[in-house]
Amino acid sequence: MPIVPRSLVQDKNDKSKYSASFRDPKTNEIIPMEIGLGTGWSYSKIKHPNEEWPRSETSMTNWGFDGLGNSYQADQTNTQLEYSRRGYATALYNILAHLLKDKRYKGVIRASDEQAEDGRSFWQNARATGKTSKYGSWRDDLYDRL
Repeated sequence: MPIVPRSLVQDKNDKSKYSASFRDPKTNEIIPMEIGLGTGWSYSKIKHPNEEWPRSETSMTNWGFDGLGNSYQADQTNTQLEYSRRGYATALYNILAHLLKDKRYKGVIRASDEQAEDGRSFWQNARATGKTSKYGSWRDDLYDRL
């Protein structure tokens, strides 16, 4: 798993912010992750401190309660082309799903109805490799399997 074990830490001054570390599986480089959560929104990104733009990022909106929990869907998810297929976006989803299961948010991540081709492929692969539950939401236990 590209998320460095036991690296997830909540900000002491702002309880809606978290940080973690991501290990690039190709270069073995450790890169900071930044995560933010609110009752109606969430974001996460993996950004090297010496680079202008994040290598991968996602923002999600709470679309309301759907029986399993508050349904969060990505407004946008981007991974720079040179870093694609290395687990960046998957790590962002895994860490957000882990945090959203907390009783304060009671959230699940669902596929958006409006997706680009890359997004459809991402979710298709997630379904094929067991990253989604039988209800179609992103599994919240993948982070725990580090």
